[in-house]
Amino acid sequence: MAAERGVEVGAAVEVAGLQSDGFPASWSSAVVTKVFNAGTIIQHCVVAYDDFVDTNGEKLLETFPVRSRRLRPKPPAAAQLEKLSDYEVGQAVDLRENDIWWKGVAWGHTEKQLKVYLPEVDRATKWANSPALVRLSMEFEAGAWVPRPPPAKAKK
Repeated sequence: MAAERGVEVGAAVEVAGLQSDGFPASWSSAVVTKVFNAGTIIQHCVVAYDDFVDTNGEKLLETFPVRSRRLRPKPPAAAQLEKLSDYEVGQAVDLRENDIWWKGVAWGHTEKQLKVYLPEVDRATKWANSPALVRLSMEFEAGAWVPRPPPAKAKK
């Protein structure tokens, strides 16, 4: 069951942020360190975040049911396009800022930058100046990656 969702020891995953923690519409990178049964038939896993540490400077750990909607495999490399100009205005994208992928919408271009609107993060607008900081926004549904449509209210 765990392996079907890409959740096995050593697997690269992403964890959805919570509105209540101040991380709405976001994904953080992690690695699965353990998969186990917690005295029930529901499998759980422990993840170690790639970019977050606890008060002792150790990688921050968190436990999830394997089937948690907050947990997904790392998106495919094909989600990142070669050039910022390859993204279309109005296209759903993720912007990497402060070690987190934030859900947004491509909002405009300059020759070397992509403007990204983050409708669920105080309606902020940010500029990306590297293709490594932007990717197509995708959802993991029924074992397959599908593009996330932009929110209706964010379309130009």
